[in-house]
Amino acid sequence: MIIESLKTNHIETPLGFQITRPVFSWTVSSATGRRQASARVKVAADAAMSEILFDTGERDDLTSLGVPADLALAPRTRYFCQVSVTADDGEKGLSPVSWFETGKMDEPFLAKWIAAPFDGHPVLSKEFVVGAAAGGSADGPTSAGVSAAGTAPAKTVAAARLYICGLGLYEAYLDGEKIGSEHLAPGYDSYQHQIQLQTYDVTGALLASEGAGAHTLSVMLGKGWYMGRYGFGKEIANIYGDRMQLLAELHIAYEDGTSDVIASDESWLCTPSPVVEANLYDGEIYDARVKAFSTENAVPAVAVPAPQGGLIDRIGLPVEVQGSWSEYDLIKTPAGELVLDFHQNLAGFVTFTCDLPAGEQVYLQFGELLQDGCFYRDNLRTAKAEYTYISSGEKSF
Repeated sequence: MIIESLKTNHIETPLGFQITRPVFSWTVSSATGRRQASARVKVAADAAMSEILFDTGERDDLTSLGVPADLALAPRTRYFCQVSVTADDGEKGLSPVSWFETGKMDEPFLAKWIAAPFDGHPVLSKEFVVGAAAGGSADGPTSAGVSAAGTAPAKTVAAARLYICGLGLYEAYLDGEKIGSEHLAPGYDSYQHQIQLQTYDVTGALLASEGAGAHTLSVMLGKGWYMGRYGFGKEIANIYGDRMQLLAELHIAYEDGTSDVIASDESWLCTPSPVVEANLYDGEIYDARVKAFSTENAVPAVAVPAPQGGLIDRIGLPVEVQGSWSEYDLIKTPAGELVLDFHQNLAGFVTFTCDLPAGEQVYLQFGELLQDGCFYRDNLRTAKAEYTYISSGEKSF
């Protein structure tokens, strides 16, 4: 008997999702019996399943479609779960240990909502040194934990989580590398009522660069549905808000029991983004001559009021790349247009290599079909659906 796909609230190892009452489900394969006779679900505070917090006991009324657990959950805490099954012929099976981890829940933020003091798409950045933040203690962080440059104490990272929300859209980077694999975070919401925040595990990234000195946490902000041009018929902008803004806390726990928090506040620095313009309908203009993570000529962030909607841990699954297409036809239409036909109507983006002189542009327009053999876009109404890349003069991929 093989027990697999042990899920919490129908998600495998959910990290930072809104979980008020965990419900466990699983599947069974390669069993000699015909049906499940009984099962037992346990939840523990440790991966060894020795500190049991919840135990159904062996019961014949449990269903693999969903077993709820009445368990008081704490914020920012990982819980471990395991299920055992007995078949009607007596065969027994034990699942691998799985886990789920809560997000911020109702825990107040130490961070402030911040924004750039200028118009346009910004990058907000914070330099920090692991182990050198102020306010860390064995009982947890007691302040915003603003980092100072210098030599970090000899501390080993045990776990690190980034709790973040950027409006309207955001991408977070650690030392220039994108955090996570999702796109269009924090997702679409009824922003005047609730706004989802995301949790990212950045433990591995910090451990991989241990001893590297200062790190930089950077966040690029965009308009998205929150304030971008959007709607059917008469499209309008700033439906939910009129300012790109950020709330972020990086929690770092050390093996010695102490911890630090790097929180968004006025000590963060702001620079213009290489994304000159971006809109869900119109596309993006990206100027590679603007260095995304340089803090040259940076200005301090400003504290801004929180948005109308209250923050909640994420409820939606991440938008991630599901596949790629590398084969295409290059078509010259009767109108003289050059069209790349990927033979697939999809929601996605094009990747390419650019090796052009500084200031030269790659200009792409997107459409869904050909009409009379020519590129056709009238069905997109007023949406530009285009991408402009301005070369820095350096080869880029």
